[in-house]
Amino acid sequence: MTEDLRYHCYDHGADSDTIAADITAVESWLKDREEAARQPSPVLIKMASADSWNLLKIYPFRLRVSWSDGYYAASVTAMAEASFGRTIAEAVNGAGEMICQLFGAPVKLAPDLTLTAELDETAVRHMRTA
Repeated sequence: MTEDLRYHCYDHGADSDTIAADITAVESWLKDREEAARQPSPVLIKMASADSWNLLKIYPFRLRVSWSDGYYAASVTAMAEASFGRTIAEAVNGAGEMICQLFGAPVKLAPDLTLTAELDETAVRHMRTA
């Protein structure tokens, strides 16, 4: 917050400043950047694609798996989307494909990704009763 009670917003990636008069203006400023923030940067994509996508394959992506209405959902912590499947394997494999699509990698690499999965209480409860 500035001395005159306005909000100082700084975009590190663009190295730019904005002064917002109120929370509504801050929310608007953030909204403009949210979608771009969900996408990997060109530098990260270049690093991930080097050496036949080796970094993408060895990086341990964390998935969170839940269950509802007959489907498991596997979501990547940094992504706002989930992959759904009737089985954990279907949901997790779909999440691997989503990661490949996010980075522009061939989807055929999905089985080679290093994935870890944490089951939330809904997934565990369903597994124990199925």
